[in-house]
Amino acid sequence: MFIYVLNFLSLLIFEFGDFVEGSKAFDINKEVVEPSKKALVIVDFYASWCVSTDSYIALTNRDIIKAKDLKKNSNVLCFNKNKLTTTSILKSFESQKAGHCKFITTENGRNIKITNDHLFFTKKGWKSAENLRVNDCVAIHPSFEKFKEDISDTTLVDENLILKFLEKRMTHKDYITELKKKGLLPLKTNNKCITILSRLIGSLFSDGNLYIGKNNYREISFTVGTKQDAKEIENDLNILGFKTHIKEKISENNLFGRKFTTHCYGVKCCSTSLWLLFKSLGVPIGNKTNTDYILPSWLMKASKNIQKEFLSGYIGGDGPKPTILLEQRKENKGPCDHLLLNDIEFHKNPKSLKNGLKYAKQLSKLFSNFGIKIRNIFSEDEKYVRKDGITPKIIHLQFTTNYENGFNLCNKIGYSYCKQKQENAIKIGEFLKKRIYERHCWTKKHNKAMQLYTKNHSIKKISEKLNLSYDTVFGWIKGNNKPTTFKHYEKYKDWLKKEYINGGLFWNKISKIKNIYLKSVQIISTKEPHNFFANDFLVHNCGPCKVLGPLLEKLCNEYKVKLVKIDVEQNEALAEEFGVMSIPTVIFFKDGIAKDFFVGSYPEKQIKDLIEKYK
Repeated sequence: MFIYVLNFLSLLIFEFGDFVEGSKAFDINKEVVEPSKKALVIVDFYASWCVSTDSYIALTNRDIIKAKDLKKNSNVLCFNKNKLTTTSILKSFESQKAGHCKFITTENGRNIKITNDHLFFTKKGWKSAENLRVNDCVAIHPSFEKFKEDISDTTLVDENLILKFLEKRMTHKDYITELKKKGLLPLKTNNKCITILSRLIGSLFSDGNLYIGKNNYREISFTVGTKQDAKEIENDLNILGFKTHIKEKISENNLFGRKFTTHCYGVKCCSTSLWLLFKSLGVPIGNKTNTDYILPSWLMKASKNIQKEFLSGYIGGDGPKPTILLEQRKENKGPCDHLLLNDIEFHKNPKSLKNGLKYAKQLSKLFSNFGIKIRNIFSEDEKYVRKDGITPKIIHLQFTTNYENGFNLCNKIGYSYCKQKQENAIKIGEFLKKRIYERHCWTKKHNKAMQLYTKNHSIKKISEKLNLSYDTVFGWIKGNNKPTTFKHYEKYKDWLKKEYINGGLFWNKISKIKNIYLKSVQIISTKEPHNFFANDFLVHNCGPCKVLGPLLEKLCNEYKVKLVKIDVEQNEALAEEFGVMSIPTVIFFKDGIAKDFFVGSYPEKQIKDLIEKYK
């Protein structure tokens, strides 16, 4: 095969005419064949073949997008200097020139289809897909589940609705004109900013406020825990086109003789036009404890994508913080992990208790749309009397505390505008994902074992076939044991030390690698640091081409050897004629013919040996 390729290439060199590299006409005889009669010429066929077109790429706004829908200049999530950051897309297009690829699955159930040459980040640095092995650990960053965007054009707010909330001396034309200029009026369900608005509305329903002052003064305010949280709100409001002001708040408090200091940040936006828009969308005004309000009907009917953003903004304020504690099990079996989800709580004036319970049931309905169960809604008296003499009621929403509920909360909803909760949720969500997937796999083996037993297979044969211990299968069949596994009792803190890297990355162990054939792939190239996340995997945007290219340039400069670089995407016919099936392919020309070649990544020493051999 090697001799055939070289002979084929040699024949092609002398018979082939001009071809185009990018926009530059290129004479192969002039640039490669003739010079190679006097000195070595190295030809590097490169490209940036990448992931399957149906892979999901992580964006910087907590969203994900299919690779085939990724556009130039889009901002995507990347990893640089031990932290998650932003880079932008230089190019993204589909190529029909793919071929042999890998289908990689991890023990957590993640999978990806990718070209053999593409690089993954491992414990030993960047490694190509073809060099990965089962039990290798690769870096991942969990993303949120993708929900369908609302493509309908239902009008939520129009000019007439805004006019209903205008008061005397308010110049309606100015406010309406501003909203129209910013693309927010009329506001429809398919507006590009609807997810941001939903997220901000969720925060306003929890730790935010619409305030009315004297002389038609209107203010939108948010209260968050850290300056970074405040910056996140500010960024969303800036995207909408509105200015904000951030202020640090430190206050001394005394509750039942207990003195303490609270430290938070306030975000203020004094746009009357945006205030009117939020009011038109159903955000309550003033003190929510004393005000009757419910969730707006448009939100209850909205797509899951919109409802998710509302809930993430809401629980970023009043929501439960997931926690995993060690709990002692019965019969001296040792401690196990116990998931704790504290209640959602909010205060209501006793006169508004009925309204508050109705509102709580609406929240419960929204959570149920994401498989998150509320097991109880109840109220109790607060322990203190407010300054106005009222003893408020506390309304509780209690979450069912099982692994599935916790995972859905962390993975499907997440926490907006609260970094502390979100970072904690990412870790716990990843831990729960692994536990749930292990249970799923173990249950499948249990069901298969029971099925084989009904077909008269012996316990010994079943254990051998399913790679299980005899005692495990015996316990299932004869002891009626449940399909649990010891892995479920891995302690969360031990797991965290072993699998959490830094900056939001985790190690996932590869469980399966399968050779596949892809007819097409999405070519993605990013700015520095040249990496992004595909199906949660941290991958290099151009594989060995970006690694090998600079190395070849350095060595060719060092040895004074001519280097010719050919982009196969710009020269598909030429690559096909040369028999280039994998990228990168490097060919060594000397005496007017192809003398040698290699494919993929190659150690520097071996490249030096080839150069010295033919120079």
